Amino acid sequence: MNKKVNRNLLTTFVISSLSVSTITEACSNVFWNSPQGAVVTRTMDWMESTKPLLLKVAAGEKRNFHGAETGDKEYTVKNSFLAIGGYGKLVGEGVNEHGLQASVQYYRGMALEKGDGNTLSQNELAGYFLANFDNVEQVIDNVKDIEVGLTTIPGMQEPPRWHYIVSDVSGDRAVIQYDENGVNIYRGDDAQVVTNTSQKDLNEAWAEKSQQLKEFGGYGSQFQLEAGNTDSEQRYVFAKYFVSQLQNATSPKHAMMSVEGTAFKVPQQAAYRPQDGMNTYATEYTITYNLDSGDVVFKYMGDDWSQREWNFKDLLESDQRIEVPLYGRGSSMKVF
Repeated sequence: MNKKVNRNLLTTFVISSLSVSTITEACSNVFWNSPQGAVVTRTMDWMESTKPLLLKVAAGEKRNFHGAETGDKEYTVKNSFLAIGGYGKLVGEGVNEHGLQASVQYYRGMALEKGDGNTLSQNELAGYFLANFDNVEQVIDNVKDIEVGLTTIPGMQEPPRWHYIVSDVSGDRAVIQYDENGVNIYRGDDAQVVTNTSQKDLNEAWAEKSQQLKEFGGYGSQFQLEAGNTDSEQRYVFAKYFVSQLQNATSPKHAMMSVEGTAFKVPQQAAYRPQDGMNTYATEYTITYNLDSGDVVFKYMGDDWSQREWNFKDLLESDQRIEVPLYGRGSSMKVF
């Protein structure tokens, strides 16, 4: 895409974000360290197409501290990685050559001081993780020493707020939240499912539901899950209930299929908050990784419907330069 188109897309993003900055709660992220590999799936829920782009970032490249041209500093990429960019090349998630996967999701509770041109932006932090660290342990060992500050996207009045989910090929997993009391990190089972509110509160909601499940006598179709709407807690309980039942997988793809089915999808045109001027807030795409095999399945269901598959290990080992749109008619036709 040329710069003019990117500017227009970004303007659309800014207008939309300003109108919902205080009410948006979207996306689900689920992890299973299966017998056939460590699997991550996430949904991207939004009110319009983000125009997702598959990007390859090679070791040795320079990246801006802000992820956009508003920062004064750059850093050098150590690890090659594949990223899904939105509205141009804003990195929302990706996976690097060592099997470290990182995702960004909206988190209203994010508490950070404002940054400046020399501060690493919250909008580039996931890319920084992928570029510099090999596994979850390294991220956790270093995250509190990274100076991060809130910065805006050009044309946006308020900085967007995120939390960060990192997983790796060993089966390690963590959620990083910047709260009023500092950086809070959740590991293992406490990080298995992530939506868009405090991980502490969501884990407490599951503890309560688990007690009800125990009293009911275990999993079954008659158990009143009381989950299945766009609300963050409901999506968390839905995913946690189903992923906690997974035990076996016959292949890497079977493990991916199983986990992908646990993340709640919001159908296009489903009602969201019409009283706030938001008629719908649907799942634009899902992406599922097997960090062991390298397989990735991307399902797009925004303004059209298509499916793409690739192997991130093969693409990162190749010399191929990648900047591929993953949306619109015909996007499923191109083969790497």
